[in-house]
Amino acid sequence: MSLGKGNQAVQEMVYGRTKTVDGKLTFVDVIRYAPEKVNPPEGMTSQEWVKNKLK
Repeated sequence: MSLGKGNQAVQEMVYGRTKTVDGKLTFVDVIRYAPEKVNPPEGMTSQEWVKNKLK
């Protein structure tokens, strides 16, 4: 709850792939993106953020 004066939650984004290893499903190539990398800054809409090249 760090944006919108405490009314908007942000969280990290996790991306990866799955692969079968020795007959078991395994997650590989996992990348974590910090909340500030996947959420617009305070006072900026998502559309504005994307138009501003995520700056």
